[in-house]
Amino acid sequence: EENIHFRLVIITFSLSHLLRDIARFQQSIKRIPFWEFYSIVTDVLLIFGASLAIVTSEFDQSVSSSVKQDLEQTEACFTGIGVTLAITKLFYWCQLSSWLGPLAISIKKVFRDILMVTTAYLLFYLAFNVGIQYIMSVTMSTKDSNNCTDPEIRNQFSSFFHLNATEGALKTALWSLFDPGHPEYLGCAYGFARTTALTLWAAYQIVNIIILMNLLVALMNNTMALINKDKEKQWKFYRTEIWLRFLNDKGLCPPFNILDALINSFKCIDAQENKNKKKKEEKVKTKYINLVSRLSRRYLRHVEDSDANDATREDLENAKRNILNHLKRKEKSVRQKD
Repeated sequence: EENIHFRLVIITFSLSHLLRDIARFQQSIKRIPFWEFYSIVTDVLLIFGASLAIVTSEFDQSVSSSVKQDLEQTEACFTGIGVTLAITKLFYWCQLSSWLGPLAISIKKVFRDILMVTTAYLLFYLAFNVGIQYIMSVTMSTKDSNNCTDPEIRNQFSSFFHLNATEGALKTALWSLFDPGHPEYLGCAYGFARTTALTLWAAYQIVNIIILMNLLVALMNNTMALINKDKEKQWKFYRTEIWLRFLNDKGLCPPFNILDALINSFKCIDAQENKNKKKKEEKVKTKYINLVSRLSRRYLRHVEDSDANDATREDLENAKRNILNHLKRKEKSVRQKD
């Protein structure tokens, strides 16, 4: 029961923070706020993890152990990632310190360089994986050697991906980034196909270790040099940005901002109802004005054609025609004289 109560507290605080972060995210129109997006992901993971923990604890013995075990593993993954992100967010508050602030800003800026180099790495990663795996998927002759009995020397690229195994081209190439080399991953076969695959494997290692790693280090050094030029100004800018977040926030602090959200939702419902009422009133008013204008025009036409007037509209039209006919006859007579 204590565990359930603790999970409920996590859900309450995470939900309150989620509401505040979504509101701040919606206010940022010009750019995508990194820390608000980061906080939203953290809150969602913690809410899902705590909710799964409560649901799992309520299961009785009728539920199979495999289903319960899968839910517990899923809950542990969600909660573990969420807790990691929540603790890592302390770097955000380090920006308030004149000592740690420039360091936190530098780490944030450097992540852009990492993302750019990672994009290039993924292209090379996919290209070399597809090529090596296609070559190593064919049947090859095996050397008559004791090395072929070594369990460490086997073809890791015979398949593209295994879900529940360490073998597979994708997993082998990914983890080789942290432990380069290992030609034994291509097995102990011999022939032109394995030689070609080894050449591609060597080229993949060169691209990763010599080109991309050094390029990343150079980009990070350049970023750090640019930050150090205006270190104090950038730190004051980010510190002021954090201050303004709380100065412009008129709501209550978590978890009491949930009450604000409920009150605002009721206000929105009332405002929508009032808006609908005003629209209906405007429609009725418009219909009334159109009706009055039509009646007024009809009345004026009736008054113009009334016998009470000395001259009706018909009389005016007859006079107009007589004048026009007189002018035409006079103009015709003048032309005949000429």
